[in-house]
Amino acid sequence: MVRLNSHHEILWDSRFGGDYIDVLSGIFQASNGNFLLGGSSQSFANGNKSSTGIYSAGNIFTAQLSDASGSFSSPTSIGTFTSTQSGTIGVTIPIATPTGTQYRIRVVSSNPSITGTDNGEDITINALTCDIPAAEFTDEITKTLQNFTGIM
Repeated sequence: MVRLNSHHEILWDSRFGGDYIDVLSGIFQASNGNFLLGGSSQSFANGNKSSTGIYSAGNIFTAQLSDASGSFSSPTSIGTFTSTQSGTIGVTIPIATPTGTQYRIRVVSSNPSITGTDNGEDITINALTCDIPAAEFTDEITKTLQNFTGIM
């Protein structure tokens, strides 16, 4: 969608919809200057659109994580949700995931098989750090292990 001024210069433009059939059937400009769009879509949920496609029984939505450079050539599955309608996918980033600043996430469905576009913004994954307590805490652990005797 593009809005032009009286000189046919672009004031703003915005993209709606997705990778499949999207139909704009109505547009209304409110008194405050905002626009209301109406229509239908068979595109997968992504960006500013939620799922409205038709999914068959047993469909699995899978959230996938790209590699550190944003490529989905070998994505990592980070969560699933079995449903024929949109919902929330609980995700877990694997502990061995390398640090990086260009990760992306996308959602795919299994029935029908549809690959959604990625989230559109880079995600940073930092190294997981774990501080080991010092002195009194670790000394006691060592003493306990040295004095442990197993039962035979």
